[in-house]
Amino acid sequence: MKRKYILPLLFCGFLLVGTSCGEEQGNPDDSHEENPTDRMKAIFDSGFKENYLIGESLTYEHLRIIDARNSKTLTDYEISPKEGTVVSELGDLTVTVTKEGYIPYNFEVHVLEELPAEEEEPEYVNIELYSINDFHGSFIENSSNGEIGMSKLGAYLKDRKHNDAIVISAGDMWQGGVESNLTKGKIIVDAMNYIGFDAMTVGNHEFDWGFDVLEENINLMNFPMLAANAIDKRTNEAFFKPYTIVEEKGVKIGIIGTGAESLPSDITYSVSQYLEFEGQVYTVKTYSDYLKSEEDCDLVVLAAHDGASDFYGEEPVYFEGLTEISEVSNERYVDAFFLGHDHDTKNGKINGVPYAEGGSNGKGISYINITLTEKDGEFDIVNSMSSVIKPYSSGYFNKEDTYINSLLDKYADELSEADRVLCTFSTFKSKNDILDLVCDAMTTYANDPKHESILIDGKKVTAGIHNTGGVRSSADAGEFTYRDLIKVLPFNNTYCIVKLTSEQFDMWNNENNYVKGNKGSNEYTYVATINYLADNPDYSPSEEVFNTNIVIQDIFIEYLEANDGSF
Repeated sequence: MKRKYILPLLFCGFLLVGTSCGEEQGNPDDSHEENPTDRMKAIFDSGFKENYLIGESLTYEHLRIIDARNSKTLTDYEISPKEGTVVSELGDLTVTVTKEGYIPYNFEVHVLEELPAEEEEPEYVNIELYSINDFHGSFIENSSNGEIGMSKLGAYLKDRKHNDAIVISAGDMWQGGVESNLTKGKIIVDAMNYIGFDAMTVGNHEFDWGFDVLEENINLMNFPMLAANAIDKRTNEAFFKPYTIVEEKGVKIGIIGTGAESLPSDITYSVSQYLEFEGQVYTVKTYSDYLKSEEDCDLVVLAAHDGASDFYGEEPVYFEGLTEISEVSNERYVDAFFLGHDHDTKNGKINGVPYAEGGSNGKGISYINITLTEKDGEFDIVNSMSSVIKPYSSGYFNKEDTYINSLLDKYADELSEADRVLCTFSTFKSKNDILDLVCDAMTTYANDPKHESILIDGKKVTAGIHNTGGVRSSADAGEFTYRDLIKVLPFNNTYCIVKLTSEQFDMWNNENNYVKGNKGSNEYTYVATINYLADNPDYSPSEEVFNTNIVIQDIFIEYLEANDGSF
């Protein structure tokens, strides 16, 4: 099947046309723009009159003006020339819509010597796609941090599914919230199954609990886990399904999942040593050609656990090659990009292909709308748009879902410790403050005489080292609960003692690690750390490693409870 890409002046339903006096595609989070002025868009419904003869009166019936940020219909705007104006000159006539607080919006109608012959109106199909990326187990709403929570998010997405929307995840759904961590992601999988997710791309944090837990969760999922470029180095075979195909409104859609080539460096070495993520562009081109030429897919969507750029807010330049026309299918390789991994918030188009990434923790929902025409069983893309929906400013996320709330009862036993108070902080603790305390906890535990059996060569440790990325959040003054602990220190790394040469210590002492303490005065330095660092001989070489298999949170909890009141 061969499809061409066309841009008509008009369509029925939901095609947005016309221009505003500013950027074509703006970031929907306008709170960060220097100019807070909002933008308008026009929707020309079926029956809108675009062509006129001299002497006819202008009519704006079937025209709707909406807020480009949240798609709400606007009223009380001015339009010039006014409705009823008699057209008197041949040519294109610019119509301007103005409203206080908005950039003026222009579109054109046409005054002709004779009206064109009426053509058969094509059938228009509107495909809506939503993506959640880097949710990190944020099951409970936290309005102070912009996290909408799974109940309201699920209610919204469930409604969209009832309208035939496609819902996917671009990875990192489970790790990071106490409800998810204590159930090893199962409460999130239950909610996703109920909502009706169509697919999920694996993220690096889906590996945090090891292959066994990952496999258990995949077996619970009613939708596929995707990663077309993830290879098991032991067998040279794919770890996951490369793609899935869904069909909505007669449109066949191939969804490909990929992860950033660098993803293994963000996964604990005990797992990543068996993983390779091959080049995404080549892999996606191969599967796109298959999907469009062999499976007859009308659209191909890429859900990548990758922001695909060097800078925040930048378009996904690493995927520019996927916007080209394939010599095999004679179509674009990819028709829409959903992104993740770097927690960026961005949307727009790259070479005409829409992309979106929604931040993290449910603070934004990526949305892409693609409009196609259908004739004789073939589909042509006529328009597309993207946005990031912000739950707290959109006004759409105002109801909770009873079933999703009931999952807290289902897992009540696992969650019984979630709100246990561990200590009280007298002041706000930044990420660096937390890192400092964690390193203190590690060295204190090792040097306690009752733990001398864990020491290497019987030598006390002189430093604690933790990767900076392992602490994810700050902590407010006041009671510090287990729930708070999982927000700031979510990863179940295990506590290790390592023996380092002077040169090795210098390698560990880098910008990616937080070091508290100093190099030993003798030939070797003994350090308390975590297996994420100790297990990787390429990144953090050592002479010897002793893994206690004690989860780092337990070391930290013991320290906090023993020193409550001194923070």
